[in-house]
Amino acid sequence: MPLTITQLSKQYSLGAQIIPVTSNLNLTVEDGEFVVLMGRSGVGKTTLLRMLAGLDLPDAGSIRYIRQGDESFVCTQNEQSMTTVATLVFQEYDRSLLPWQSAKRAIEWAYKGRGDQRVAKVEGLISEMQFNQDGLTNRLPANMSGGQKQRVAIARALARSPQLLLLDEPFGSLDASWRYGLERLLWEAWYHAKPRPTTVLVTHDIEEAVFLATRIVVLQGKPAQLAADLNLQANRDAPRTLEMRESRDFCEYRKQVREALHSEHNHA
Repeated sequence: MPLTITQLSKQYSLGAQIIPVTSNLNLTVEDGEFVVLMGRSGVGKTTLLRMLAGLDLPDAGSIRYIRQGDESFVCTQNEQSMTTVATLVFQEYDRSLLPWQSAKRAIEWAYKGRGDQRVAKVEGLISEMQFNQDGLTNRLPANMSGGQKQRVAIARALARSPQLLLLDEPFGSLDASWRYGLERLLWEAWYHAKPRPTTVLVTHDIEEAVFLATRIVVLQGKPAQLAADLNLQANRDAPRTLEMRESRDFCEYRKQVREALHSEHNHA
């Protein structure tokens, strides 16, 4: 069952000035989709993620998520009950890692499932995120590179087996060589998860968006509205390889996203 955003409105006050973020925004995300949010800086992508995570409440409208016939969470102007459902990975991942926890311990700490499945879950994530290849498993954050810390932050989020995985520009501060590898590792972990978490990721990078997404949503305006909603059907089960980035489908999707963003700037 879907994640449903209905008539969602949010505004901020800056002194006497009212700054609209979203107004009557509607969006539905199906279970297990990997949706990438795009749009110019300040359009409200991070604010929307924070409302999805239950960190901010809307001024009007609602966010509801139903899984396996039961309402798992709700967020309205007066109520939120989703903090155990959604997991948010910030770009500032350094601040989220505990300095005394090794990579493996961070995953074990985050795991909330059955005890008899703990070893398999932890070892599976260590393998998927390639911790053993560079001796990361028992390393503390002080001895990790930026890319290694981000791998731990993502693995820790996945260890919670979240129904809703939210990522706010998780690779924005990394160089290209780190980013490409981490994008693939994230996609592999999402793709092989059972069940796959409904995932919403914010990025400004078109290549990253097309590489990861099964669907790309572009927001524009003040307040933000849906400017484009692109279903990347050919991406759904395609292996994430360097060759994929040169495929006809990839180039066509990249063109569609670029045109949607260009149209957004033309109307700004």
